[in-house]
Amino acid sequence: MYLRCFTFVTPKEWVKLLPWVEYWYNTTFHTSLGMTPFKVVYGRDPPTMVKYNPASNDPIPVQEQLLQQDYILSQLKKNLQRAQQYMKKYVDQKHQFEEWKVGDTVLVKLQPYRQHSIVLRKNQKLSL
Repeated sequence: MYLRCFTFVTPKEWVKLLPWVEYWYNTTFHTSLGMTPFKVVYGRDPPTMVKYNPASNDPIPVQEQLLQQDYILSQLKKNLQRAQQYMKKYVDQKHQFEEWKVGDTVLVKLQPYRQHSIVLRKNQKLSL
């Protein structure tokens, strides 16, 4: 999914964008870890990415690379917003919002887990 968001506009350049995907993955908060993988390895928060402000005394290759970095990050934001809107559209099509009040009658369908490796009983409802 990371790579798709990066390469939506230019799919043939995915190899060039692998370091960005790796950086994004390593600096994103992971719920299972409770922190970013970067913090797990280095014991500190990852450095933040700031927008580049060109200066006249910067070498031209550095300027080009940093401007390209800003362009890639702006494209990524656009692609992520479009993907979020796309997912929201399809969730909203199938989602029905319903409000329940105290005292309303509702049907609850329960399907308890049945372990079939144990002895089968004549009446499966009583096998729990």
